[in-house]
Amino acid sequence: MARRRRTPQEKKALAYAKDTRGHYTDSPNIKFSRKLNPLRNAQENRRRRRVFNARTQSLALMDDDAADIEVIYGDLEQDLGRLGKRIPSTYGPWPLGEHVAMQTKERERRRRNNLLWQWVTCPKCGRRYKAYRGDDPAVQEKLGPPPEA
Repeated sequence: MARRRRTPQEKKALAYAKDTRGHYTDSPNIKFSRKLNPLRNAQENRRRRRVFNARTQSLALMDDDAADIEVIYGDLEQDLGRLGKRIPSTYGPWPLGEHVAMQTKERERRRRNNLLWQWVTCPKCGRRYKAYRGDDPAVQEKLGPPPEA
């Protein structure tokens, strides 16, 4: 039985579903992306070590009453457990279709923002500043209907 040939539209839809974007190798600044995750993990480990060392140093200054120290060590473990490890968020790859949709949505948001806030020159002093132009009928006409949420 021969396989049915896919149309270009089907191939495109399949590619959007299968291909992914968002991994750090897709980033234009690969070195930054590659080094950021280990850096954040190291910073988190340093933070936890500093908390632990600060608490244990305060224990060293206390009297050597064994019962109190066991209670305090129990409190320390509980505090470190409550402190938790903040795991840095790493963004895994997402489907190309979602990536393109996000880009399109962001492009439209920027376009609308550029129409709403425009550079205006002050007639008295000649300085330029951004002014809200959303109430202007000409701008409202260019904007069109509000985007879907």
